[in-house]
Amino acid sequence: MQLHTKQGRGSRALRRFGRHSGFAVACLILGACSFFQITPTTDPAAPAKPATANKPKPATAPKPEPSAKTAKEPPTEKPKSEVNADSIKRVAAERDSVKKVAAERDSVKKVAAQRDSVKKVAAARDAALNAARRDSARITNAKRDSVQNAAKALAKAQQDAAKAQSDAAKAAAVAAAPPKSTSPPKTATNTPVVAAAPPVIRQPEPIIEPPAVEPPAVASDSTGIARLAHAAVLWNAIRLYHPTAAQHLAWENATVRHLTDVRGARSRNEYITAIREWLATLGDKETRLQSAADVAPVARSFTNGTPGIGRTITPNTPSRKSASTTADTVITVVWPIGVAANDSAMWAALQKRSTEIGNYAHVVIDLRGQGASFGELDASYATAVSSAQIAFASKFASLPATGPAIRRRMYEGWPDQRPGAALFGNASWRVSNPLAVVPAGATPIANRHVVIIADSSSEIPPSLLALVSTRQATLVAKNGIDQSAYIPNTIVALGEGLTARVRLGELLNADGTVGVQPDTVVNSPTGRDDSTSPKTAQLIARGLLKNAASRRAAVDNDALYANSERNFSHYPIMGARLLGAFKLWGTARDFHAYRELQDENIDAALLRIIPRAEAAKDADGYAGAMLDFATVMDDAQATLNSPSVTQHYGAAFAPFRTRWVEGRAIVTQITSDASGLVVGDEISAADGYPMPAYIAEHRRYGAASNEWTRMRNTMDMVARGNAGEASYRARGVSNRDRQLTISRNPQNATRLFDTERYHTPVWRELPNSIGYLDLDRATPNGIDSALKAFASTKAIIFDARGPARGTSEMSSSLISIAQRVSVQPNTLISKQAIRVGTEPCAPAEQSQLANCVQNRRQFDDIISADTSRRYRGRTVLLIDERTQGALEQFGLALESAANTVFIGTPSAGASGNVTSVTLPGQMILTFSGSELRHADGRQLQRVGLTPQVDVHPTVKGIRAGADEVLERAQQYLQQQVEPVRKRK
Repeated sequence: MQLHTKQGRGSRALRRFGRHSGFAVACLILGACSFFQITPTTDPAAPAKPATANKPKPATAPKPEPSAKTAKEPPTEKPKSEVNADSIKRVAAERDSVKKVAAERDSVKKVAAQRDSVKKVAAARDAALNAARRDSARITNAKRDSVQNAAKALAKAQQDAAKAQSDAAKAAAVAAAPPKSTSPPKTATNTPVVAAAPPVIRQPEPIIEPPAVEPPAVASDSTGIARLAHAAVLWNAIRLYHPTAAQHLAWENATVRHLTDVRGARSRNEYITAIREWLATLGDKETRLQSAADVAPVARSFTNGTPGIGRTITPNTPSRKSASTTADTVITVVWPIGVAANDSAMWAALQKRSTEIGNYAHVVIDLRGQGASFGELDASYATAVSSAQIAFASKFASLPATGPAIRRRMYEGWPDQRPGAALFGNASWRVSNPLAVVPAGATPIANRHVVIIADSSSEIPPSLLALVSTRQATLVAKNGIDQSAYIPNTIVALGEGLTARVRLGELLNADGTVGVQPDTVVNSPTGRDDSTSPKTAQLIARGLLKNAASRRAAVDNDALYANSERNFSHYPIMGARLLGAFKLWGTARDFHAYRELQDENIDAALLRIIPRAEAAKDADGYAGAMLDFATVMDDAQATLNSPSVTQHYGAAFAPFRTRWVEGRAIVTQITSDASGLVVGDEISAADGYPMPAYIAEHRRYGAASNEWTRMRNTMDMVARGNAGEASYRARGVSNRDRQLTISRNPQNATRLFDTERYHTPVWRELPNSIGYLDLDRATPNGIDSALKAFASTKAIIFDARGPARGTSEMSSSLISIAQRVSVQPNTLISKQAIRVGTEPCAPAEQSQLANCVQNRRQFDDIISADTSRRYRGRTVLLIDERTQGALEQFGLALESAANTVFIGTPSAGASGNVTSVTLPGQMILTFSGSELRHADGRQLQRVGLTPQVDVHPTVKGIRAGADEVLERAQQYLQQQVEPVRKRK
């Protein structure tokens, strides 16, 4: 048995050791144990090193696998932990004792067997480590290279398709070439390199990885906050009105990634780089960052030659007949552009010669050179030029041709994003009239080919685009096509002298394709004297070169905003927290129905919330910032829901409920384990806060339309908090404070009711033939039964003192009540309006838009009723701060249809159709998407329904168990129903 090592003395010592006594058993076992204990393991996540490296590797480097040739030989290198200076000295010291145990060779064989077992264990360990390293490297490389691989695969596929199309075109050219006996055209021997134009389609979604290092949760300085506010304006404009952003699923992900770079920019140049990389993810060259120099007007020059009609005669052999010469003739039209485009005499001259075109089957229209934008022309000239272009283009049209239209995104309210929610709001396409309609004016000719030449500076007239989209002309382009003359855009200021140009629409062709899509792209130099494009056009015109390109139809026919919300955790990363603030701001700013009634400017609130979202160190901090932001809407229907928000409020409840009565927090409902509380007690302190301090601390824990709904929300929170023991101070009839420790638990939420009327029937008949129906607890079936029972009563009291029941069945039942009591066949009960968004509306100080007008679409709510079967008694509606939403809309219906009297205190003043938006952190924000007003146009939001009979509950009445509002309603009706007795 021999062990090969690189050290000479160690090798001899070990050979002596292997030939002798059983002391080697202990040494080998100790060495194996030392190997497994001392050798450090390599991090599985570290990338694998190349296997061909010849340099000595550290202990943490991956161990190369043995080749097939040396697989049976022992390893040529031992770990340093096994062969070191100390072990060599120890072996040398025991050399004499080893000689004395030569007789124990049998035991040495056992040692050899054990050594082989240890080697097998080590080899298995190394193989496992190498496999783990390879798997880890494979996963890491796959994550790192996924974008590159996808891009390479796409590029290769496009190259293969281009090559196949080019080969097909060449084969078609060869097949269509004249016989060998006839000399081929001279231009056929110099065929330019052409490729079929790639169709305009949506590119695959790039995988945007989050930042490698998550920044610390700290707020930015004033410069960083200003940059993020500008980024919010840019993001909102793109996500709402860019034609492809709503279907671009990577846009939000890219925003999350690049917002970290925007806020971390340490200079203006880094800020510019961050914005450019962010916008580059759209893949749209029309949406880009630009400086002041880019916006300045550019002096135009026009160099495409004198407009007119010329002939290109193909050289032929003398044996060719004149007829073939005419058949091979290509007529070339130099299209008037620039200053010549305004020359009516030039168009008149071309019009006279246009009849000459009908004698030729091969026509080339040259549009190369910089053209004047149609927006730069005077309106009267533009109309005249357009008419002349249409008349001239009709000479090439064998069939009527419709030019492209411009489509833009339009919103009528905000589309509700809650799963299964009733449809509210609409996002659609607004399509303009066609830019040109070309009538048929050409005589049909067999094998006719019309070819249009354009370059990157050409602005193709809509009349010619109509021919291209209807396949009556072929478009040959060099260096792409400039579509900016047709596409609407806006400029968004980004501060520091920077602006961003945002595309707001796209061309929609008559054949369903989007944009200007060339049939053939010429790969040639960009010089103006280059003749490659005309030669290519002549070949196509004569049918010697065919293109295989096929235009692709639009893939985003649905303009609904795609709900691509990522499943972020309750505590999102920095970029996602900022995105949450942006989405709440942008959606509420553009689509909240009552933005003009907000006390705090929502743009200023964004600057206040951005640093709080940045500095949030956990889910609770993020929820608190977003909850504060939602209160800016001053809308009691605006709610923010998520597990983290629930935790921020507190998921547990004490076994009581309070209301703000006579300026005090009064207990109105308790359960059996209220720990000494009784109905009518005043809560003077909660969770260590005296009640005035508690109210001040919790004012921004929920949106409210006015002061009474804010107190309602605050009183709902008095019993709420974290599970466990809670400290309260209560004051009873004796007006003495007593300290209470009450247990909170989540189960109390199901044991408490929304109103204190839970122990009374939902509907019943009161004395004096008065019906009573509690709408807060009623069901659709119960409403129908109650109305049948009340058919012969003298009056009905509808009790709306409770939260709204927003189900569609309940809304239908409320409308049926209004129809039963309506005194007119058709009654206007209310007016509603929704916001209509057609373009970005940025803050005045952050936009270069001259006007920022948001339109509204108003519609009337009208009910129809059969008055022959109507209820003829009087009606009363009980209201207070809990009357909200659908019940307020029901009050408007009774007000107009039946002259119903309102008794109680003002309602919440928060009604209208509710919509929602999803936010990072698994949050859902609901808010009023439509504005609701009285039938005569009076404001309802933040004002509420005003009672004709004002009745406030009292502490004395609550302690006595009396319903003072209901009692006052009965007194009122009794006075109205029974005639006043005359004195004798």
